[in-house]
Amino acid sequence: MKKLVVISLLLLAVIGAGLYEAFFVSEYFGKLSNSLEELGLIVSDSAEDEILTPVITETDRLINDWEKQNARLYILCNNNVLNNVIDRMRQARSYLTCGKNADAYAYLVSASVYATSLAEEILPLPVNVI
Repeated sequence: MKKLVVISLLLLAVIGAGLYEAFFVSEYFGKLSNSLEELGLIVSDSAEDEILTPVITETDRLINDWEKQNARLYILCNNNVLNNVIDRMRQARSYLTCGKNADAYAYLVSASVYATSLAEEILPLPVNVI
């Protein structure tokens, strides 16, 4: 009887950890994708050589948030895709500081697509199980 209780508790702990992982990753990357899309819209509506300080500040905030979650994210997600997301965000920031808004827009959209992919990849959908 004791073995059954211990096994049941371990099973519940594993299921709980899996649910936490799925919700955390899905929520984090969903929010990140939405933020990057919003920044992309602001950049696409601006002039090419315009320096967008509020967008640069928000991009810095997103990068700092990423760095705070860095260890947890690399444990839970595909490292190659994670590297692509942060690389695109940093490249977009670099283009924003130079006033190359068309290039920054392309990198923001690209990072948003990768983030959406990570958010959907973790969900227990039939497509992800196959």
